[in-house]
Amino acid sequence: SAGTHTRLTKCQQHKPNPILTITARRWEGAYEGGWELYDRDHILTQVTRLKDARQQVIDYLDSIDPKTPHDDWDIRIASTL
Repeated sequence: SAGTHTRLTKCQQHKPNPILTITARRWEGAYEGGWELYDRDHILTQVTRLKDARQQVIDYLDSIDPKTPHDDWDIRIASTL
C-alpha cells in the first residue's frame, strides 16, 4: 500500500566481497624454500607451500583487522617463478 516502507535485509544490503590479488614470489632458503606473498610491492607474509597461500593471507588480514571477516574475500594468488 501507499506509504509502506520496505527495509532491506542484511542479505539485500550485502556489498560484493573485496577482491585482493596477491603475488607469490618463490625464495630458496638453506634448508627449504617458500613463497613471499605481496600486495603490489608490499610484502604481507610468507608461506612454505603455495597451496596454503590463500589461508595465510586470510590469517594475516585477520591478525591486523580482527573485526572484519576475511574468509569470504576473493583472494587470488598469482605466482611468479
